[in-house]
Amino acid sequence: MNPRPTAGAARPWSFPTIHRAHLDNGVQVVTIPLPGKTLCAAELVLDAGAAFDEIEGVATLLARAFNEGTAQRDAGAFAGAHLVPVSRFREVAARLERELTT
Repeated sequence: MNPRPTAGAARPWSFPTIHRAHLDNGVQVVTIPLPGKTLCAAELVLDAGAAFDEIEGVATLLARAFNEGTAQRDAGAFAGAHLVPVSRFREVAARLERELTT
């Protein structure tokens, strides 16, 4: 068995510059340009979940609906559902809560 090679000298490296901007609708956009790299990654992070529930239990109900389905939609229907505009979120969340509790 050959011995492991020894580590070389550390090469200089620095983190890329992070640019932050806010859209008119309040969404924060973070970009990290990497010149010479043919790479693009996108991630949408929302303040959501039980910690942000205005009505206690909505996040839990939504999570269960995505995993188990409801009386009117199975879990697969949720996976293929269209995105809901933010302006309609409360209406859709209330309707979903009614479906899950009846």
